[in-house]
Amino acid sequence: MFLVRLQTVVKNRIHNFIDRQENAREPAQSFTYIFVVKGRQFLRSVALPVLERKFLDGQLELLEELRTRISLIELILAQLKENDEIVERLKTISGSLECFAMLIRHEIDRIERFPTSNKLCAYAELVLSTYSFGGKNYHGRIIKQGNKYLRRALIAAVISATRKEAQIAIIQ
Repeated sequence: MFLVRLQTVVKNRIHNFIDRQENAREPAQSFTYIFVVKGRQFLRSVALPVLERKFLDGQLELLEELRTRISLIELILAQLKENDEIVERLKTISGSLECFAMLIRHEIDRIERFPTSNKLCAYAELVLSTYSFGGKNYHGRIIKQGNKYLRRALIAAVISATRKEAQIAIIQ
């Protein structure tokens, strides 16, 4: 997930850079998506001053390296999910996509690590902060002390499940 976000940052940086180059702006707009083969060829051939050329080449190299690493990780994940019955069970949860099932499975690892369900919820950052004063308890936002990737996967699964239920309700 981190590498995909980093890839998006690099692509946005390249778009921003090209938008600031007067001789490259208009030709770049002719591409629907500039990161396909022809678009990358254009980016490598556009005439730029030396420093700008080095910057763009560096960003393109970084983008290629990120793509390579993401592909490698996808291969590893495909091997990990083969014959993994825990992932298969997690995929049966409404809204749980395969990528989220893999993430949840490997972030939690062994459920026995957590002596109580409250400890697991705290690890997944799903516990509300609590404030007590004047003999009264108040609950605030979700705490930010745990596994943010697990929390994001669980929240995304819930959002996906609610969308599916809403679509079913509309059809009925």
